[in-house]
Amino acid sequence: MVKKDRSLRGLIDSGHAEAEKMEALFDFREWLIALREDNNNRLPVRRDGNAKQRDDGSLVFGPFTLAVRRKILERLRTLEKRIGESLILPAEIDSIEDVWWRDEIREDARQALERSISGIAESDAAEFEEEGHVLSVAKRSRRSAYCVEVMLEGAEKELQ
Repeated sequence: MVKKDRSLRGLIDSGHAEAEKMEALFDFREWLIALREDNNNRLPVRRDGNAKQRDDGSLVFGPFTLAVRRKILERLRTLEKRIGESLILPAEIDSIEDVWWRDEIREDARQALERSISGIAESDAAEFEEEGHVLSVAKRSRRSAYCVEVMLEGAEKELQ
């Protein structure tokens, strides 16, 4: 996305016949840019569940949080009503909601895994016995991650 849409701004400023609609679209675009630049609106991990860093060590944030994505769609629908034009098709909304549903499952699983790992790390005992064998925290974490991965794969297969 370019920083400033000079051509749209020029049409608005020149008094184009549909300047009011264009102004509303321009404002929506500017609002989206502001959302994008605020890392509090983004997940700390990418869609694949991994964190990524740039060469300078700064974090590359993932997609918008589900709450922000819902807010964007709600505002887009409000904009449609305001300007009296369709900006998104019902089939596109269905697809978006399907992606959100999958992302919500992934995010819930990721958070559950983080809570599990955090709980393990905070426990007084770094090891525990399972069927007479001692499992390390790292081994339990790998098992938890594997269980989450299996669960996600099962959910995705159900969707297909």
